[in-house]
Amino acid sequence: MFLEAMPRLPIPGDDKGVWGDILNEFLLAEHNDDGTLKTSASLGLRAPLANPTFTGSVTVPTPTGDMHAATKQYVDDLVISGGSVSSVNGQSGAVVLDADDLDDASASHKFISAAELSKLSGIQAGAEANVNADWSASSGDAQILNKPILGTAAAASTGDFATAAQGSLAASATQPGDLAAVATSGDYDDLSDKPTIPSDASDVGAVANVKDATGLWHGTESEYAAIISPDANTIYVVVEDP
Repeated sequence: MFLEAMPRLPIPGDDKGVWGDILNEFLLAEHNDDGTLKTSASLGLRAPLANPTFTGSVTVPTPTGDMHAATKQYVDDLVISGGSVSSVNGQSGAVVLDADDLDDASASHKFISAAELSKLSGIQAGAEANVNADWSASSGDAQILNKPILGTAAAASTGDFATAAQGSLAASATQPGDLAAVATSGDYDDLSDKPTIPSDASDVGAVANVKDATGLWHGTESEYAAIISPDANTIYVVVEDP
């Protein structure tokens, strides 16, 4: 019974004269003559170095370098345990963030925009929303500043004022400035073209052009008052009592 020796690597300092033969025998166990791996050999059954595809469970050593492979389970465990963060907002090392580093352009919960900050800066301290103004308030948020002076008209009822129709009628009526002075004063001296009145009743001459008059009577107020039944066809000229 003969045992076939397994291919091996040459031993440094030994295998004199057969070093190349032993190395070639070792390489030919897994390689073709052109240097490619034999598909039927043990190395050919393993994943290639370029674009490998794994099936089943793969055992990957714990990574210690930036380019080392890691399983999903390893990454999940690292995140859950709060492992160290390699970068923040594109920065690494001792990271210090300020308000300008927070991008709220598309975030649901935004920090604040420059326009909103400017609006807030213009609001008075203690200002309240939807405060109802009160005409009588003398202080506080409800106070109305620079109110106009309305006088007694502000307390009057709307019925105290003319309607539009009344105002139009008044505008088309004769105005006081169009009347003679006597129309508003009632003073005899304001009359124009006044007749000449005799100072004594005896100076009154015959009255002409008086229709149906048959006589002329003149006397004082007392005398006229004593007449029980004045004559309808008599003209009575009455002067003041002396």
